[in-house]
Amino acid sequence: MLERELTDGKADLFKNPKVKEIAKFLQKTFLQKTVLLTYGDCSIKQNYFFYLPHMLRSVYGDEIEKLSRDLAIVKDNTHLNFLLRSVIYFNPDYITDEIRNDVTYCVPESNYLIKRMRGYGFTCKGGSNAESHNHVDVGNFIIARNDKQIICDIGAGPYEDGYHFDKRYTFFHPSAKSHNLPIINGELQSHRGVDDVHVSYDERSSVASMDIAPAYRMDNLKSLVRSFEFYDCEIKLTDSYVFTDESQVTERFISVIKPKIVDGVAVIDDVALIQADNISPVITERQVKSHKGELHYVYIIEYALPKGQTEFKLTFKM
Repeated sequence: MLERELTDGKADLFKNPKVKEIAKFLQKTFLQKTVLLTYGDCSIKQNYFFYLPHMLRSVYGDEIEKLSRDLAIVKDNTHLNFLLRSVIYFNPDYITDEIRNDVTYCVPESNYLIKRMRGYGFTCKGGSNAESHNHVDVGNFIIARNDKQIICDIGAGPYEDGYHFDKRYTFFHPSAKSHNLPIINGELQSHRGVDDVHVSYDERSSVASMDIAPAYRMDNLKSLVRSFEFYDCEIKLTDSYVFTDESQVTERFISVIKPKIVDGVAVIDDVALIQADNISPVITERQVKSHKGELHYVYIIEYALPKGQTEFKLTFKM
């Protein structure tokens, strides 16, 4: 911005189409008014700096969406310049108490899909497990409703000794243990990087899908197609496996809201997890530390498929 002003617009990086796409990324990360996507080493209670969308909207106009004030902060504990920028660029006309719904964003560079409906927000990711601040999470997804993460990505844990080095995947948060991913023959998704897994989305059928088998690096797993069908009041998840042998799969899902079991069905807040084969969920509780070191509980919901079963269907009913 300063370079643009000092050169009377002759040097203007904002004219670069790539910069424009970067500027529009923040608005795509909102799942609901007070819920942002939290992949990798984000925090489950993520915020954004107030000044940033205000500054960008002054450049790009309506292409930068008005964002909710609920997650905005004007400064952090270490950078006074963020407070100064908030004072300089703040514009009360750029604030809203609502966000756009009925939108779908495909972000091919990150292999993210973000979908906002009137009753829920959703995101899923592909990727490679070789990303900056990587978590083992190819195929992971988040469902938000009532301004809460229902099916969660809990984000980063405390930055402890070894977290960024050789011990990284022994920690719960960055490992596959804390993500919404299948466990195959007792083995988690591999932390070793693979070529990018791409998320495809068919707008006409409102179906997203990806083959996440490469992320497992298992010789007996030839395909694992994870797909999501979107409706006004429900999301249907299907995992379809192709093995060279008879294998056993346990499907795992994570929440920070304690589930209830009602007539054999797990219910999180007001979302029912309806399993097509009536496999009973097993719920375990684990106490973990947040990125800031605060203790909280994580709830692990698992469905153990019979050995040899190669399809799993689960409906998230709102």
